[in-house]
Amino acid sequence: MSGAPKGRELKKFYSAVSLASRDGGFVVMLDHHALNTPSCADLILPTQTLAEAVAKEWIAQTDAVRPDAMPLTRLVNTAVDRIRPQRPEIVEQVDRKSTRLNSSHVKRSRMP
Repeated sequence: MSGAPKGRELKKFYSAVSLASRDGGFVVMLDHHALNTPSCADLILPTQTLAEAVAKEWIAQTDAVRPDAMPLTRLVNTAVDRIRPQRPEIVEQVDRKSTRLNSSHVKRSRMP
């Protein structure tokens, strides 16, 4: 789904929502087309449970598609479009910060 301004609605453009297996994951199908992210990347989800939850958000749309009413869809789009390309750098940053936090927690817990 392409990005619509927050709070805006798009006319519903599909009639059926289903799941399909693809490349070791799951995709949400709108009619016979797999969902893509706003950056046109394939939206392949790692688990069937997550794919079902995203599909439920699309099923819940009535006459219009409201992106603000689909938090999981927005989250997975962000993960694919923004996080995946920078994953090694982000993992390194998180690891460094968690090491520092754990280290300071250990020091505090050893204090009388």
